[in-house]
Amino acid sequence: MLLIDRTSELSLLNSQLHLTAQAGGRVVAITGPTAAGKTELVYAFGQDAVKAGATWLSATCSRTDRNLSLGVISQLFHSAALPIELASQAAELIESMTFDRACEEPPATDDRAWLHMTQRLWSAVLELSDGAPLLITVDDVEHADPPSWHLLLHFVQRLKSSNVFLVVTTTEDTQGMEPMVEVALTRHPHYQRVRVGMLPPDGVRRMWEQLAGGPAAHVLGPPSHAVTGGNPLLVKALIEDYVTAGQNAGELVVGYAFARSVRAVLHRGDPTVLQTARGLALLGEAAAHLLPELLGLSPVAVRQAMCALGGIGLLESGDFRHTAVRTAVLDGMSEEERTAMHAGAARLLHAEGAVPSAVARHLLESGWAGEPWALAELRVAADQALPGDQPEFAVRCLKLAIEVCADQDERTRLVAALARAEWRFNPAVVRQHLGPLAEAAREGRLSFDDTTTLLRYQLWHGALEAAGDTLRGLPEPDDDEAAQRLTATVDWLATTFPEVRAGFSRGAPGGVPGGPRVETRVETRAETRGESHAGPRTGRWSAAGGEGPSERPGERRGEGRSDGLLGGGGRHGARRPGSWGVWPAQGPSLLAAVLRDGPEEATLDGAVRTLQSVTLDDANLDTMETALSALIYSDQADRAEPWCDRLYEEAVHRRSPTWSTLLAAVRSAIAIRQGDLIAAEKYARASLAPLPPRGLGVFVGLSLAAQIRASTEMGRFDEAEQYLRRPLPEGLLQTRFGLHYLQARAHHYLATGQAQAALRDFTTCGTLMRSWGLDTPGLVPWRHGVATALLRLGQRGKARAVLGHSYALPGEESPRIRGMSRRVQAAAGDLPQRPALLREAVDLLQTGGDRLELTYALVDLTHALNELGESNKARLVGRQAGKIADEVQAEPLRKAVGPVEEPAGNGEEESMSLLSDAEQRVASLAALGYTNREISKKIYITVSTVEQHLTRIYRKLDVKGRRDLPDQFRRLQMR
Repeated sequence: MLLIDRTSELSLLNSQLHLTAQAGGRVVAITGPTAAGKTELVYAFGQDAVKAGATWLSATCSRTDRNLSLGVISQLFHSAALPIELASQAAELIESMTFDRACEEPPATDDRAWLHMTQRLWSAVLELSDGAPLLITVDDVEHADPPSWHLLLHFVQRLKSSNVFLVVTTTEDTQGMEPMVEVALTRHPHYQRVRVGMLPPDGVRRMWEQLAGGPAAHVLGPPSHAVTGGNPLLVKALIEDYVTAGQNAGELVVGYAFARSVRAVLHRGDPTVLQTARGLALLGEAAAHLLPELLGLSPVAVRQAMCALGGIGLLESGDFRHTAVRTAVLDGMSEEERTAMHAGAARLLHAEGAVPSAVARHLLESGWAGEPWALAELRVAADQALPGDQPEFAVRCLKLAIEVCADQDERTRLVAALARAEWRFNPAVVRQHLGPLAEAAREGRLSFDDTTTLLRYQLWHGALEAAGDTLRGLPEPDDDEAAQRLTATVDWLATTFPEVRAGFSRGAPGGVPGGPRVETRVETRAETRGESHAGPRTGRWSAAGGEGPSERPGERRGEGRSDGLLGGGGRHGARRPGSWGVWPAQGPSLLAAVLRDGPEEATLDGAVRTLQSVTLDDANLDTMETALSALIYSDQADRAEPWCDRLYEEAVHRRSPTWSTLLAAVRSAIAIRQGDLIAAEKYARASLAPLPPRGLGVFVGLSLAAQIRASTEMGRFDEAEQYLRRPLPEGLLQTRFGLHYLQARAHHYLATGQAQAALRDFTTCGTLMRSWGLDTPGLVPWRHGVATALLRLGQRGKARAVLGHSYALPGEESPRIRGMSRRVQAAAGDLPQRPALLREAVDLLQTGGDRLELTYALVDLTHALNELGESNKARLVGRQAGKIADEVQAEPLRKAVGPVEEPAGNGEEESMSLLSDAEQRVASLAALGYTNREISKKIYITVSTVEQHLTRIYRKLDVKGRRDLPDQFRRLQMR
């Protein structure tokens, strides 16, 4: 048996045994908390005593022994150390006294039979102690039956002149030795009390060292002491868990053995201690003052039990040392005990005015909410849980509330709140509520807020016809705030679900895009029109396109609407806290303005202010998506990126799969606009991962579009095909997100030689966009796609017709759109005109920030220069195209560049070192074919300065003119 850190106690007992043989009998009471190691100490001492020649009689008491008269004495005289004849005589005496005698009855002072037995047993004790000490040990003596106690005290009175050493152990809790018994023991002149406490940190370390080795002891000794308070039984259990788990001195394992030992410690002690531990585990430290009322105990009894729990190493500062202790205590309760205690705790906390969430947790655990106050507590707790990012808890509260609620209108409000909570982590679950909520909306039992929320659920799942019915039945707004929300909803529908908006007959805000519902069809001939070459509008586009100090994502100037579950404006509910400020309401309107009028600076600033002013919650999710989309469709992806990144990180941190799915989808669309295929794939997959397929909804169009386009441009055509085979949500192709899907599919068709299919998808995009009043290349530049598909089909004339017509479309002045136009125009034009158009495309696309489109333009320029016989220039451009293609992992484009041959020669690096930085810059542009005036504009110097630089360059490099420069600059990266 393992005995740690008990050297002094063991030495004391051995010395007392030695004194017994010399100076008469002794009595020692070993006290200490439950499981402190008293039994181990007595056993180790008994072994030492036997080795020293003593006779050892031992007994161990338990609670059941209280009902067995003379049970402890019977154990002592059935010891193997007794001669058989003596043991038989003792057994007969004890049996004669226990027959027909109640255990609780104290022996009468004149009971001759009792006195005869006592004298005979004492004579047996003296006989055993003749010549060598007799050691009598009784473990857990507080559980001894009264007759045994009476007999032991009789022995104590005669020990003084005997060779007998009596050792008893007892706990320190409320069920320790009876005060009168302990008083009787203290009358003995050689009585001594020895306390055994918990192991100190060094003792815990030594136990680990003996059972698990030195490395584990060094690392895990200190945390073990913190968890157990030095309780040897619990420390040993931790070591058992560690060894069972097969750990290698890395991390403390708090497992099954520990939980089992916690319950064992509690069951060995006073039942009041166990009851108090259960109450504390259920209530928690903050409500520990309610324990007396909850348990039906006196405050003194609870206080004593709490001290005992601290003494055995389970509590520290009034609370459990480790959560595993609380779990073990609760797991040791029966279901009936736990349920009843939780119900009682809920009543007490409600009566005290505790926070609703605390009351609700106990109601949930009890499964009971049969009184009006309980239903109210559940409702309020659910309403407060969602803003605190606890949707699962809100769902549990609402489900129990619905289960016990008898009022139909109240049940409807609770179901609407349940749907809102479930939406946060799995929109697929909400589908089951759409039918009942739609019926309630038709009957006028749903508030304005709950009806607009239902509308969004239906739209997410592509139930466009049902959404149209809900929209037409929407209650009239009865205040300015509700009217503002209706305006934002209609704007959002006009830009995202135009066909649903078209069926809404109620007056809409002036100028909102929208039109009559039309059938989707392919019109190749009718849709092959041209696109304008109009130049940029002053002040609208900049090379940086960046954000100023006032629009940093970390700065938020306001808050959006509250996320409460059970609020709601309109006819059937109080308006929820908070309100829609001007900027949150403007998100959808700003997107409508961008798609209708193009990206005005005021509109873009408004989008940024919207992102600054709202908080991430369910009420503002559409506002954020439309504000981000307003920037994206304005080709301001670099401005949208940091905002989207911050919102996405917050969504992940707050553990909302629905939010993170949508924001990752938007982020993937941003990456596609930037030509960043790696990021597009990363965020597309992040968007597709958190939710089950049925929960993704129509917003999956963005994610699928980004994934299909990225896989296609990376040359992973089989992977793109797999995503194209995925079933599409109902109604996707009647939404703005469906346009992105069609565009991505069309690009895949182009890349895999299916030009006719690509033409069909690009034309479908155009048909839808024109019918919806959303015909802007910033959304989808479908005319570029139509022209490219026609070129692949050999219909150059039709392609030129598409590109040659001027439409004056909003957003076409974007550098990115203009650069794409120039590239397609070059492909449709004659060879001699292509380099100039492609150089302009390169300049525009560098400004526009789309690296993929820039690579396409560079590859086309490489081919054009090669066809014109300007191989030196082609090598220089091709090298740059290959570099960018490698960076974005566009493998087909990298291969399209072709091999870049290097001319012989090894003096170019020396030649480069002859030039200053400014001269190298001018030389590189001249090598690309830029004129002196174009060079002066690009690097902001005068034409005269350019000429002076070139003169010095020619002289230093000993070349005749700019035609000879590419040979000298084949290693120079284009800047």
